[in-house]
Amino acid sequence: MFSILTNEHLDSVARIIFEQWAENGEYICRQGEEGNELYIIKKGEVEVLQKSNGKEHVIFTAKEGACLGELAILGNITRTASLRARESVQLLVIKGEHFLALLKKYPDISIQMLGLMVERILNAERRSKNEAHGVKSYQHPNDSL
Repeated sequence: MFSILTNEHLDSVARIIFEQWAENGEYICRQGEEGNELYIIKKGEVEVLQKSNGKEHVIFTAKEGACLGELAILGNITRTASLRARESVQLLVIKGEHFLALLKKYPDISIQMLGLMVERILNAERRSKNEAHGVKSYQHPNDSL
């Protein structure tokens, strides 16, 4: 997500970002909780899970560089999925209010975020169609929540 940022952008991000670690099997956040953080996977993998019929299902695995959690911030909604460390994971975290301020200050980041959200919607639609036809869930390497 931050690959196209200028030095000015990166300086602004560096002031608001912090690190968080999670161990294998540890939940980073849970579906239905209030979401006020954006997560970027710096190292490791994170399972993205959703509850259906009382059971949690892994819908995909997010890898290094993936951005997670922005839907709750941008949509002002509760978490749409749970995040669980698949191994020891290093995350970069931005608080929601700081992320929104960053988007207001730098519209080009907002445009990039819109592209990411469109990709998410299309990938979710693909997964839904595949599952309706009995095909295992589609996993895009850049797909994340």
